[in-house]
Amino acid sequence: MTENGHIFSNGCDINPDLAALQNLLLYCLIGLSQVSIEGEKSGIKLRDINAFIVKAIISTQACMRVDTQPFIELIQQTVILREQFKKKISMTGKSVTLSSGPVIFEPGSTMDELIKQGNSVGSIGCFEENKDILSLKRILLLGITDVAVNVVHAQSLGWEKECVCVYKYIVKGLAAIQRNDLELDDWVDLLLECGKAAIFIMELLDEAQTETFGHPMPIQVPIGNKKGKGILVSGNGLS
Repeated sequence: MTENGHIFSNGCDINPDLAALQNLLLYCLIGLSQVSIEGEKSGIKLRDINAFIVKAIISTQACMRVDTQPFIELIQQTVILREQFKKKISMTGKSVTLSSGPVIFEPGSTMDELIKQGNSVGSIGCFEENKDILSLKRILLLGITDVAVNVVHAQSLGWEKECVCVYKYIVKGLAAIQRNDLELDDWVDLLLECGKAAIFIMELLDEAQTETFGHPMPIQVPIGNKKGKGILVSGNGLS
């Protein structure tokens, strides 16, 4: 999540250049999601595109990467996929109804240009005048990202087919972030859908983990100090 061009997530503070690239990637993913929804109306299969969106959006979480190059590559790949998908839609005799914003955005060719664009895009939804709607947009974006993280985790355990139904919601919610024609109740409904998706994927992930690793059982562990190296394991960010 971004505030004034700087990203704060999970208590982590990252540098402004990386924050700008994360902003820009998210902006491009919104455009790809909007095109994906248009493609669905045209009857085009969306699985590969939506799977890419799900995996790419979790890269916008702070502290996951410290290198800028992966973000540059993801931004470029997102725009390439968007344009390829728009051509597929046109081949069906239809066209993308949106003609502005992230659907037509073209990234710069240099690092400085990309950072400038990312700062120009700013915090997603920062141009929303209604503070209540702005808050709901930001909560929705956090929820979508968390759902996507758990989807990727479940997929890593071999449960990809079962996760496909969640793709549609993630893309729908992401595509809505830039909309300004929705009322407060519409955003509440989107958040409720996000909650349903979160419960579904958590239940699925629980089943996937149990099938893979077995039922968790308490065991006795040694307590105290012992000379030598050790590994510290916490419950934060294990997915």
